[in-house]
Amino acid sequence: MQRPFSDSERIEAIREVGGLIVLAMRRPDGRHWVADTVVPPMSQMLHDKSSEIRAAALGIFESYLGDGGKVAIPDLIQLLEDPDKKIRLAAIHALGGMGHAAEESIPVIVKVMRDDPSTAGRCVEAIQRMGPKGMGAYMAMLNDPNEEIRTTAVLLAGGTFHDEQRRLQLAPKLMPLLRDPSPKVRAAAVSAVVPTADALPLMINLLRDKDTEVRSQAAFHVPPVREAAPAVIALLKDDDPNVREAAKIKLAKMAGVVKPLPREMISLADDPESYVRSTLARNLGRAGSDAVTALTKLLEDGDSVVRGAAAESLGEIGPAARAAAPALKARLADKGAAIRRAGDGKWLVCHAAAEALNQILGDKNYLAGLPPIPPDGK
Repeated sequence: MQRPFSDSERIEAIREVGGLIVLAMRRPDGRHWVADTVVPPMSQMLHDKSSEIRAAALGIFESYLGDGGKVAIPDLIQLLEDPDKKIRLAAIHALGGMGHAAEESIPVIVKVMRDDPSTAGRCVEAIQRMGPKGMGAYMAMLNDPNEEIRTTAVLLAGGTFHDEQRRLQLAPKLMPLLRDPSPKVRAAAVSAVVPTADALPLMINLLRDKDTEVRSQAAFHVPPVREAAPAVIALLKDDDPNVREAAKIKLAKMAGVVKPLPREMISLADDPESYVRSTLARNLGRAGSDAVTALTKLLEDGDSVVRGAAAESLGEIGPAARAAAPALKARLADKGAAIRRAGDGKWLVCHAAAEALNQILGDKNYLAGLPPIPPDGK
């Protein structure tokens, strides 16, 4: 009598089915073959007494079948009550992959989320993929009484809806959450909302929020506009180091937006963090002649990326940066690696200095005889 297959052997066999599905789907009749031959036994295995077998079968639905496994939706819905949380999460993900075909599962997924808010991420993501009914349920979650559910729904708006138009459509729902009583929700909202004319004052106000994480997220996500400058500058003295770092970067990006250049911005040229100095150097060119002195100082920076950015910004200023020409000429022998804004991003400080001198003095001779750029840019 042949011994029964072990669970490990059955799991290996289930995994091999994935390869068969890939091959079958290359054939004109492959979809029908998968529906008739693969889905029924995989559906049966969703009820296996072994959680490992159930998980392996779920993997086929998650990774290979999509809406092709929709006949198994009732079986997947049953798994939403599985005692194994990993199984429940995998079933939710598989149902989300079936789109609007799985909309009947929405109420059950919502129940799972309410019973265990830690599943909210997977639940919200799946529901919003289920057509109009799913989006309707998702929009309701933005006002859910549970803080975890609201937060997750808001974060999904910022992380999943990359289409600016779609996020703009969500703006009326997201804007009130900038005033939410929960700091977690406010922090999520300021990262997700599109900074429209109506939303911008609310976002700037969060730079003064009593919650550290909210201030940090606001400093990171508020656009670099003149109206935000006073509040950002105030955050340079914040008690929290993460807030201070976010404020430094934002202030550096405001170069050219805030005029005259505030002394707090100029002082960033002496910041101990090179990424702060390089951000400042990359953006100061927009400030025109007012930035020449600060950029000339940054040409002496110990970090070659900062020196290269400073040279490129001086070139951006053009003839108005003529006073920096001697300092740029001193960099023509500088072979430190730099990051070019255009092209493939690779060049050396000497290339940045030569290009800047060409733009400032109108002399292409500085571009001659430069060393080649190594393949690795260093």
